[in-house]
Amino acid sequence: MAAKATTTTSANLLSKAHFAKLAKFYRKHLLEEILPFWESRTLDTQYGGYLTGFDMAGKLLDPTKPMWSAGRQLWMFSALYNRVEKRDSWLALAKAGRDFLIKHAYAGDGRWLFKLDRAGKKLEGTISIATDLFILSGLVEYARAAGSDADMKLINETWDAGIRNSHDPNFKDVWHGTWDPNFKGRPMLAVHIGGLCEPLLGVERTRPWMDEAIKDILYTFSLDEHHANFEQLSAEGKVIDHPRVRTLNPGHTLECLWFCLDECRRLGRTKDIERAIEVADWTWQRGLDRDMGGIFSYLDLYGGEPAQMAYHKIINQRWDDKCWWVHSETLVTLAMAATLTKDPKWMERFMLHHEYCQKAFYAPQYGQWYLSLRRDGRPTSLNHAEAWNEAYHLPRALLYVMETFENAAK
Repeated sequence: MAAKATTTTSANLLSKAHFAKLAKFYRKHLLEEILPFWESRTLDTQYGGYLTGFDMAGKLLDPTKPMWSAGRQLWMFSALYNRVEKRDSWLALAKAGRDFLIKHAYAGDGRWLFKLDRAGKKLEGTISIATDLFILSGLVEYARAAGSDADMKLINETWDAGIRNSHDPNFKDVWHGTWDPNFKGRPMLAVHIGGLCEPLLGVERTRPWMDEAIKDILYTFSLDEHHANFEQLSAEGKVIDHPRVRTLNPGHTLECLWFCLDECRRLGRTKDIERAIEVADWTWQRGLDRDMGGIFSYLDLYGGEPAQMAYHKIINQRWDDKCWWVHSETLVTLAMAATLTKDPKWMERFMLHHEYCQKAFYAPQYGQWYLSLRRDGRPTSLNHAEAWNEAYHLPRALLYVMETFENAAK
C-alpha cells in the first residue's frame, strides 16, 4: 500500500514551527542515528585512510579502497566540521582521508587513481573524471577546515585537469566510454563541484563552468515536448529511439536539480529556480510509485521496463527497485522546492516521501538505511559493501535537508 501524506493542514506544514521541528528531526537523524555507524569504523587504524566495504552489521567484507569514496568522505567530514560544529573528531577523520590520498593516490597531472588495496597499492588507474572531481571537492573543503594552503598546488592541478578533460569530447572515461558531451553526468558534476570550490578558487574560475552546467541541465537535457530530463542524448543532441536515450533516471535528475536549486537560490536566479521546480514536478510525477510508495530507480521514456544499463548489474538492481541514494537525494529536492516556493503541494510531497523513507529504508537496529528494496519494500540484501555506499549520499542529504529547514525556520 502506498504511503499516505500527513493530515497536518497546509498552513501548519509551511509554518516556521514545522520547519524547526523537521530541522531538529534531521539533525538528530544525521548526528545521532546515521553518522555513528561510519564514525566508529571507517578509519583504518592500521594503514590509514578509510574502509567503506561493510555489511549493515558493520562487518568488513571488502578491504579495498575506492578513491572515489575517499574523496567523498573527505568532503563529508570536512563539511561537518565547517558547517555543523568544530568537532576535533571530524577534523581528525578528514585529515586521515586527506593524508592517505596525498600519500598513495595522486597519479600526476591532476589525475587520481581509482582504487587501491588496503595498504595503498594501485589496483586500478586513472579512469574516472568523477573520481578526480570528488577528490577535488574533498581537498577544497579540507583546506577550508584546516585553514591550510598546503594542498593548493594539487587543488589547482586537479581543477585544471577536470575542466580540460570534461570539455574534451575525445577524452576516454571508463564509466561511459568516451566522456560524451551529450551525457548529463558532465554538467551534473560541474554545477555541484564548482559551487563547492567557489569559496576557495573564486568566482572567475568557477562561475563560467557552473553557468554552462546549469543551462545544460535545465534547458538542454530537460525537454518540454517530453516532460523529461534525459541522462543521454544522441551525438547530435537529440532524443532518439535508443536504450541509453530512452532510459530515464529519476534519482539522478532529482539530485542534479537540487544542485541547481541550491546554486540558483544563492545567486538569486529566479527564472532558473522556476525552471528547476518545473522539471522536478515532471520527474516526481513520472517517478512516484503510486501503488507501493517511493521512487522508481529507472524508467523508460515511453513506458514499460527500461533497457538495463551497465551499472544496474553491479548492485543487482531491477528498474522498479527502490534505491537508498535515490530516496535520500529526493528528500533534498523536495525540501528545497517546498521552502523556496512556499507551495503546500511540495511540502505535502516532502512529508509523503519523508514518511516512506523512515518506514521503508531506516533500520534503527543497524543505524543505517537499507541500500535497496524490492518494489513492495522488502530489503534485497544486508550487504552494505556496494559500489557507491560510504558516508556521503545519505549523510550529505540529511545535512542539506537539516540546513534547508533550519534556514526556513529563521
